[in-house]
Amino acid sequence: MSYKIPGLFACLILASLWPGPMISGRISNILGSAYVPTLYGICAAATIGVVILWVRNRPTLRSSTLIIIASALSVAVIWMTVCANEMIHLAEYGILGYLFAAVPAIGIIWGFIISSFVGILDEIIQWLLPNRFFEVRDVAMNLISAGVGIIIYSVLNSHLE
Repeated sequence: MSYKIPGLFACLILASLWPGPMISGRISNILGSAYVPTLYGICAAATIGVVILWVRNRPTLRSSTLIIIASALSVAVIWMTVCANEMIHLAEYGILGYLFAAVPAIGIIWGFIISSFVGILDEIIQWLLPNRFFEVRDVAMNLISAGVGIIIYSVLNSHLE
């Protein structure tokens, strides 16, 4: 995989800062009371998908430990959310971490560092925008979510090592 795909995804995350609350508000109005269960359902479906892929790849002690850690970190991010809209941190930065880890020239450690930098930059840009706020809790959710994505990449690609 080329570095261009995760780079474009990072740009998409940063570009959505200004219209993000407006879009999530509209989605909330459309889905109504089903909004929160829908987000939890998406997260649960993604977790089930990862577990199925993990089982199909003949689990090892390492991959079993990593999947438990990723699940615990995902629960931590969910616990840290104040409103359902913040669940997007898990998806955005989980995907970003996964994509950067998948670039052979970048690797897992640099993938986490770059994803973390984007998460911090995300919050700094919010601090500069009107009606948006810098929150250390959001930075933590971004970093944890990037770690979850990298762990999922490691589990799904453990047969390559």
